[in-house]
Amino acid sequence: VQKGVLAVRGIDPRRRKAIMDALGAAFSEYREQVYTRGFTARRKLTASRVARFCRTACAWVDHSIAANRRDDGLYHTYNQLSFATDGSSVSITRLQEMLEGQVAVLSSGAIDAAEGLAILEHLFASDLYRADQRSFLLYPARELPGFLEKNVVSDDRTESIPLLRSLLSAGDRSLLSRDASGVVRFHGDIRNARDVVTVLEDLALRREWSDAVARDREAVLDLFESIFRHRSYTGRSGAMYAYEGIGCIYWHMVAKLLLAVQEVLDRAWREGSPAPVLDGLRRIYFRVQSGIGYRRKVGEVGAVPTDPYSYTPASGCMKQPGMTGQVKEEILTRLGELGVAVEAGAIEFRPRLLRAEEFLSKSTVFHCFDVHGNSRTLDVPASALAFTYCQVPVLYEVVGTEPSIEVAFADGSSRTLEGRTIDAGLANEIFDRRGRIDRIRVGISRGSVLDREAAPSSGGAEVSGDEEDDHGGSRR
Repeated sequence: VQKGVLAVRGIDPRRRKAIMDALGAAFSEYREQVYTRGFTARRKLTASRVARFCRTACAWVDHSIAANRRDDGLYHTYNQLSFATDGSSVSITRLQEMLEGQVAVLSSGAIDAAEGLAILEHLFASDLYRADQRSFLLYPARELPGFLEKNVVSDDRTESIPLLRSLLSAGDRSLLSRDASGVVRFHGDIRNARDVVTVLEDLALRREWSDAVARDREAVLDLFESIFRHRSYTGRSGAMYAYEGIGCIYWHMVAKLLLAVQEVLDRAWREGSPAPVLDGLRRIYFRVQSGIGYRRKVGEVGAVPTDPYSYTPASGCMKQPGMTGQVKEEILTRLGELGVAVEAGAIEFRPRLLRAEEFLSKSTVFHCFDVHGNSRTLDVPASALAFTYCQVPVLYEVVGTEPSIEVAFADGSSRTLEGRTIDAGLANEIFDRRGRIDRIRVGISRGSVLDREAAPSSGGAEVSGDEEDDHGGSRR
């Protein structure tokens, strides 16, 4: 049965209800057993049984993701369940396209690199993209109806429900009324579907309306929902124009998108995807990055570009700086750009997103703090860059074709490692911040550094090594 269900893109509403009932009953039975007899003792499960369970779960998750693919190449984000009146089936309705859904599917691991690239290209062509900010909205911008345009029940819809037609003819204003302009509206005291039910129940107590209420109850509730769409309410992002509302960019989600693109790109490299896919994902990555504040100028963002911001409204500059989620996402993406990764306890340096302009055009002094909190300096030559990892200074220098690592210890000794990896033993010294390792020099092969053509910033946000920002200082 499972294979038959998963073989088709959709699941029949009756089958969906049956699956939900079966799962609900199983959990109810388990909960009842726990309440009455407590938890049972532990028992061993074979590895094959656990693996079989995981494969089944993954198959259903993959099926669910695939079933949410939209005709425009994007993916649905949120869906609503609608239960039939007789309880026999459950249908699904979709909300509008959202940035969240694209980020989720990119990070899911359920799609290959080529489809990830296609989703991103569709995303830039969609109504979610704001060209003026080179970034993305949570939802497509839309115009809200004016106050008098709300709560309007058209004459044809009123006429289609006998109960409503009869109430208006009888002058009963408990549910509907016609205003001075002749427009039919639900009563002003009705706030939600529960209030509609209360009015209908009061009407049902009156003999002249009881049969009509029984017949038209669901039709009236469906009409109310179609006008107010309370089930589709998504908060301020769909109901107002500021504070992360309509037309606003929510920078936390854009930062998540940047990380998701990097994750897809990393999988593409590991899986040996074709060069056109790798190049396309790389270009998309820098295009997404070009819209984020620190890649832009003060005049563009209307604020200090290096601060993390919550949102940018449709008309105005970046708003509400603070330690939002944007911070952690961009720390992760920066480590990814530097190519720092931990595998099996070892530290790998495999930069694939470093651009030539990130390396110094002239020597300088790098200021940082050691593991004891003491200030220290490090001379950084031209054609190099420096950062800290677990408070250990790391120096990247462009060398020939063979990568190498030199670990300098606090006692003045050093150790040279071939390749790009610091073994788990030395890595633990770094992770534990023991202070034994003074600094690390990593030789980066020239082939790992991207030239300007291979990694365009898109939209005029490129920064050269010697360019000055609006404060008169070097961006590097």
